[in-house]
Amino acid sequence: KKSFETYKKVLELHKIPTTLYMNRDFASSDEIYVIRSILRLINNKANNLDIKYPFISVARSYLCEYNDNDIFTSVTNSTIDSFKDLWNKIDIAHRFDWQVKQINIVAPTENLKTRISEILQEQQIENGTHLSSKEAHALEILLKENIKEAKTIQVKRNFFTKELLIVSEKFTPFVEISTSQGSYFMTEDGFIFQDLEGQQKGGFFNISLNGKIESEILAKELVQFIKEIKNTSLRKTDILTIDLADNIAYFDTQFGTAKLKGFKEVKKQLSVLTEILQIAKNKNFTLPCLVDFTYFDKGKVYLKQNYKDL
Repeated sequence: KKSFETYKKVLELHKIPTTLYMNRDFASSDEIYVIRSILRLINNKANNLDIKYPFISVARSYLCEYNDNDIFTSVTNSTIDSFKDLWNKIDIAHRFDWQVKQINIVAPTENLKTRISEILQEQQIENGTHLSSKEAHALEILLKENIKEAKTIQVKRNFFTKELLIVSEKFTPFVEISTSQGSYFMTEDGFIFQDLEGQQKGGFFNISLNGKIESEILAKELVQFIKEIKNTSLRKTDILTIDLADNIAYFDTQFGTAKLKGFKEVKKQLSVLTEILQIAKNKNFTLPCLVDFTYFDKGKVYLKQNYKDL
């Protein structure tokens, strides 16, 4: 089927008149292929998506017929925008500046939605505003910098419907942290953020923190430590006190207070704590008592009752 044109030429060289009758799928024609590439190029350019492949398709088409070496150089050196003639041929404004007809904000909470709306008002972005792709990207950066409780924020422009779509996702709080500077939340990845709506809601495992989390390594170490405390059946309340300066943590058990030392060997300390409290219970020690792991690294654990060593 692909050789029909060749046969026709050979026959006509021998002065044999030849006519080809071929059924051609309109959807697979060169014209439709170029139109699809142009639409993909417009959409990707308008929404800050990768334009390399649709650009190459349009640039190599019969519409532009650019040299392959020039195309390769422009893609490699990120100078696609220098092809003014291409943008003019497909009648696209260089900056892709369009007018917003509709603004949609998708947010998991009303508080987050309100924060995004407030920033849009401050930036005077509303229906009728002209917003280029660069300005949309700058808006996305601004929203991320000012809304710390949002895990992700994406600003998308629909080139055809003129819709400005802002989609946000909220961090999932792991624990609430109370410090002398205020209250924060921590995710299971160790990321710390503020969420006024979450603080009003309450009901989170609370960490009373003395000190500052200085590094990502320490944050992740604390997360693992807190997970072990949260999951232990020995815990009586949803409150954990941590002193970062001395690497000490306190939490209440049904038998009294446990004072843990260090954050890396928490599993061993909790295992020993279980045994000690069971022994104390069997010996009918008067409760409450304090189990002190301050010298656990030296192989010593103190069980204190009425502030006296037993």
